[in-house]
Amino acid sequence: MESFDQQPPDEQLEQLLRRAAPGPTAAFESTLERHLFPDRGRVSARRGRIAGLVAATGGLAAVAVIAALAGGGPLAGNGGSSAKARPGCTTVYVTKVEPVGRVVKKADGTVTVETNRRPVVHEQQRCR
Repeated sequence: MESFDQQPPDEQLEQLLRRAAPGPTAAFESTLERHLFPDRGRVSARRGRIAGLVAATGGLAAVAVIAALAGGGPLAGNGGSSAKARPGCTTVYVTKVEPVGRVVKKADGTVTVETNRRPVVHEQQRCR
């Protein structure tokens, strides 16, 4: 059996072959493009108008959502508490000392949960 030695390709020959590769002329490419896509100018103008309408519609929708949130949601001027308000009720903040867990990774790589007693603030409604 004969063995064929693999030799590195001749770079100059490879470059010459790449430059000499047949390809279409610029005139042929432009003629073919005009033949295949005759309405290209009209389509891109239509696409631009559609994109503008979509952007305007999205902007109006965003303004409507922001206005709705500002009227009674968390962006309202009074903190949005009007949705929870009842006559004769007030919101108070109560601080209690409770156990609070914390995840700790030690130097040896083990992970544990440590519990410490700390003050925690809770929101409560007081009604008369």
